[in-house]
Amino acid sequence: MRQLIYPTQSIVESCVTAIFPEWKLTSDFLNDSINIIGNQPEFHQKPGAYGTIPVQVNEITGVDIPILISDGNDETGKKTVAIVAQDPLRNPTKDAMLKPFSPFQQPIVGTPFAFHYNLKNIEKCYSQTVVYREIICGLLNKGYNVYITDIWKSWDKNKTTRKGRWSINNPHFICLINELNTINPYYVILMGNEAQAKFKSKRFKNNLCNHNIELICVPHPSQAANGTWGKMLCNCKCNAKTKANYILKRIP
Repeated sequence: MRQLIYPTQSIVESCVTAIFPEWKLTSDFLNDSINIIGNQPEFHQKPGAYGTIPVQVNEITGVDIPILISDGNDETGKKTVAIVAQDPLRNPTKDAMLKPFSPFQQPIVGTPFAFHYNLKNIEKCYSQTVVYREIICGLLNKGYNVYITDIWKSWDKNKTTRKGRWSINNPHFICLINELNTINPYYVILMGNEAQAKFKSKRFKNNLCNHNIELICVPHPSQAANGTWGKMLCNCKCNAKTKANYILKRIP
C-alpha cells in the first residue's frame, strides 16, 4: 500500500518558525495537522480535511508539509525523485475543500498538490493537479520514491513572506537546502521558471551536499504554459498525460 511519509517535518517547522516569529510556535506544531492528513495518499474526499496552525491571521494563509510518497515496499537502495514546484496556493473563492475554514483566521496546512485528497472524487476542484499525479504514479511504477515540495514554504495573498534575497539568510532557501540534503534525491524535476531560477542560482547549488543531482527542467504544467509545452511535444495533443509522459521518458 502506498504511504505518505513526513521525513522533513522538523526542517519545515523550523522554517515556518523563522518566517513567522510572531506566532511563537512550539516544537512539533505540525503534528495535529499530520494526524488529520494521515499516511495514506489520496485518502480524503470531504471538505475540510486540512490541518491548521493554532494562531490568528488576518488573511488566508497556507503552509504545505513536504511529503515522501512510497509504494510501501521497504527495498534498500531505492532512489528518490524530488518534484519542486512553486508555493502552497490557497484559493478562498474557488476551492470547495477550504470552505469549512472560512473566514480563514488560521493558517491552513495541507500537502503539495493536495495529494492527500482523492482526485477521482474532487477532480473539478483540483483538476490542475492531474499532471503531478500522473508523474508521481509513473515514477512509483518505475520503482522510485517521490518527494514533493515547494520553493516557497508558505503562501499569503500579498506574498509578504517572500521578502529578502534568495540566500543563506532566507528561511525558504535554508529550508529547501536542508530538505534536499536530507532526502538526497537522484533526480529533481523543476516545474516552471520560478523553481528553475531559484534552484539554479550559484549560491543555492553551492550549499547542496550532492552536486551530481540530475535536473529535469520543464515549463509549469498549467494551461498558461501550453504554448511552450506544445512546441516541446512537437504539436502533439497538450494535456496532463502527454506532459507527464514527456517527463517520465527522461527518467529511466
